[in-house]
Amino acid sequence: VVHRQGKKAGAFVFAPSLARWVGQAKAGECGLDILSPMIYRRYPYDEGPACLNHEWAGLLDLMTGKTGLTRDEAARLVCAPGLPEDVLRDGFPCRQAGIETARLNRAGRRYLLAPILQLEDGEVLECLRAARAAGADELSLFAYQSNESTPDLRALKEEEV
Repeated sequence: VVHRQGKKAGAFVFAPSLARWVGQAKAGECGLDILSPMIYRRYPYDEGPACLNHEWAGLLDLMTGKTGLTRDEAARLVCAPGLPEDVLRDGFPCRQAGIETARLNRAGRRYLLAPILQLEDGEVLECLRAARAAGADELSLFAYQSNESTPDLRALKEEEV
């Protein structure tokens, strides 16, 4: 990473549970100043790039499609036992935002940890709290699409998160 003229370098990365599957397992060791994992636990629509429920469902589909493995067997093979039965539909509980954040909140880390959570999540406040409790320095929000159901969180105070 090149640092010049007081600039900081950062990256948006997959959630830690997916990082090794997309070649980002060492993202926290690259000398970055800011690391922002995309922790979108559940996205209800057909397309959801980087969303935990879509990516894990896709991985399990690939593993079970031609092997004869059950989803539970495939989940155990990729060290993800206990995935929701229908991970695509059900997604992950909000505590997953904390679990994913904690995986990057290593002792001695030198980067600012700023997870990105999904604004359209109906339980966004609970997810924000889980990430904060797990050691997030800052929190970011992302919306795939902004519409009337997107919550307006501008009036929130930091202590509420």
